[in-house]
Amino acid sequence: MRKIINLLASVKFAVTLLILIILFCVSGTIIPQGLDSSHYSRIYGPAGDILFKLELTDVYRSPWLIGLLSLLWLSLLVCAKGRLKSWKKQTGSLLTHLGLLIILLGALINTLWGESGFVSLPKGDNRAIFLAGNSGYRFQKLDFRASLDELSISRPYPSPPPLVKGRISYPQEQNKNRLTCPIGQRQPLAPEGRINFFDNNGQIIAVKTIKINQPFSFKGYTFYLENYELRYLNWVELKVTNDPGIPLVYAGFIFLNLGAIAIVISKNKTKPLKNSLLTN
Repeated sequence: MRKIINLLASVKFAVTLLILIILFCVSGTIIPQGLDSSHYSRIYGPAGDILFKLELTDVYRSPWLIGLLSLLWLSLLVCAKGRLKSWKKQTGSLLTHLGLLIILLGALINTLWGESGFVSLPKGDNRAIFLAGNSGYRFQKLDFRASLDELSISRPYPSPPPLVKGRISYPQEQNKNRLTCPIGQRQPLAPEGRINFFDNNGQIIAVKTIKINQPFSFKGYTFYLENYELRYLNWVELKVTNDPGIPLVYAGFIFLNLGAIAIVISKNKTKPLKNSLLTN
């Protein structure tokens, strides 16, 4: 048991875990994630079946990454416990370790119970909706219904703005969302949709407005406007995420910053003492 604790407290062990986690994350960006096994057989040949069986085709939910994150969490916990004896002198270090522990816990919760995918909503059709995985082949039924009530397309500036040095420049009072585009290029579209949410009995329980880069939340899910049908304005595709560990990640960053501040303050306090000792 003592050997296991010493191993978890080892800096080399923690660094090794970090390197492995980084390598797994890199593989997740190189290898397409979440596709059907036939796709990998077609892309990689016989190696595709091996990648699929090793779950390298769904790295961020694989037991490998979950195990590495869990071991890193335990390693940080053991290191933090070792500093409790002298916590008054190592407040900053304890806070940073606590912040990292909370961040990793949030990441594990997202990995185990988080959801991400897409929802297609036709206009006026309030049948049950399904959350399709990022690749489109995994489906999960949501516990509510939704439909597109209305979709409109407008341009952010009704009249052509003045020309400045061969470019279109938008008014200063709209500085927050000001855009520039070359002459001859069409102004960007500004789609706006209204989404109705229903219970299983077909009763409207919420009405939400969605725009580009203006997501909304409903029943723990966050909805982003991803795509829309431009010609008939009768269909939208929404990106949907559910990240239950995000509050913990935010809290962890707060402790991490507090720890960094405490470390800087403690170092600044020790500098005058060192200088006085040197002069004496």
